[in-house]
Amino acid sequence: MVCSSSRLPVAALVLAFLTLGAGPASAQLCASDDIRCQNVPVTWRGEARLFDDVGFDTGFIPRNSPVSIRAGFGLLSRTTLDMRGMLRAGWPSPLTVHLTGDEGMGQLNIDFGLVFEVQLKLDIDIGIASINRTFDVPVGLPTNLAFRGTRTFTPLLLPGQAGRPITLTTTTSRIRVANFSVPVVAGLSVGGGLDIRGRMDTTYQTDNMLVDGVTVLAESQGTLVGPVSATAGFGAFQNIPTRPVGTFEYAVSVELIPVITVEFFTFEIASIDISSFALQAFESDGPAVFATVPVHVPLPDVRFISTAYNFPETEVGGSSTLRATVRNVGEATLYVDMTTLPEPFAAATDLLVIEPGSFQRVDLTFSPAVPGAAMALAMVETNDPDAPMVTLDLRGTAPFPPMPDMGMDSDSGVTPDGAVAADNGMTLPDGAVVLPDGAILLPDGAVFVPGDGSLMGGACGCRVPAAGSREDQSLPLSLTLALVVGVAWRRRRRS
Repeated sequence: MVCSSSRLPVAALVLAFLTLGAGPASAQLCASDDIRCQNVPVTWRGEARLFDDVGFDTGFIPRNSPVSIRAGFGLLSRTTLDMRGMLRAGWPSPLTVHLTGDEGMGQLNIDFGLVFEVQLKLDIDIGIASINRTFDVPVGLPTNLAFRGTRTFTPLLLPGQAGRPITLTTTTSRIRVANFSVPVVAGLSVGGGLDIRGRMDTTYQTDNMLVDGVTVLAESQGTLVGPVSATAGFGAFQNIPTRPVGTFEYAVSVELIPVITVEFFTFEIASIDISSFALQAFESDGPAVFATVPVHVPLPDVRFISTAYNFPETEVGGSSTLRATVRNVGEATLYVDMTTLPEPFAAATDLLVIEPGSFQRVDLTFSPAVPGAAMALAMVETNDPDAPMVTLDLRGTAPFPPMPDMGMDSDSGVTPDGAVAADNGMTLPDGAVVLPDGAILLPDGAVFVPGDGSLMGGACGCRVPAAGSREDQSLPLSLTLALVVGVAWRRRRRS
């Protein structure tokens, strides 16, 4: 049995995720050649309200009239915060999740206070001319006592992050509450006044992030996320719940602004602020209410139609082929390294790159170099977090060659190479004669009897002890060959 494993080749890393869009420069994002990592954009929105918005709008009345008027007001209490970032999920299992904010992709919006307006609309056609305009109508009252503004920032504003907290300062329109004038020359006067306006400083900071219920205090902090079902695994995707936890703080004040003015007749030609004094009105804070955002992370999901391959019997030096089908039932590109098959097994393709919902076929070959059974458990590497290694059971057999032909076949009547057959026996090439009764007459006149294993007579006048004797019973090579041939001839004669 042979077990094999390796890492996905460099070629796979070069091919992986080349279409990945450029993101912010952050070490927390996936590298473009990382096939076991996914970058997923995510947007969070938080809100805070001191009370529900109240508003009324008459619309332009009468409708479809050449002259119409509109009145509206609103009492607003809305603070919104938008943060856009990236979730990085890397594996092998379990997933390791990092959150990173996109540079400049946070926005704080304030819409708070009273707005009042009256408008006049003209829609008149006079011959070849027409008037289609809308005018603001002064009513002698402040029409904009709302705090409205927007500021961008870089999320996520976690503890220790640069730029934390973020502050947005908004003001209402100025109202002149006092005024005086001193004539200098005819038509020219110098005066002064006192303006007031509201100011609100709104501050936000993120206290922590919740990732799958785990508290995260820094972008560098990774969170381990396992599958919802340990039995089913991650499958084709994983939805990871995320939610920021943050706080708004409000500071409202009234600004007193003394001014110097210069007027020419009734026209104000200059107005200079001397200073500004703020009177604190109230402070408040409260949580930013964020909805939980499930981040959908696509994953590869490998399926081998079969993991056991029993090749047909294959001759040494030959080759046989079986086809394997690999499916990707996931939502991300699947990579399968087929270089880990040990000899005498091999795959026709080193690296399989399979898009989501697709499949690929690869030929597996068995090329034995020696006879006998071959078996291997090949550990095929993938980028599936549920199956980083898939075991393929490979089996094949190469038959042993037939026993070599010793040059005789008694059943077919073929004599040994170089021998001459006759009725009174068979003469071997070295002069020995196999007699019809199976005894062997050697060239020196000695007779060997296969039945009792004795050797008698001959030029040496010696005797070979029979079987069972303790004397040396070794036979010369030529005698041994003659013995074998004699036995074969004897059987042939009897048949």
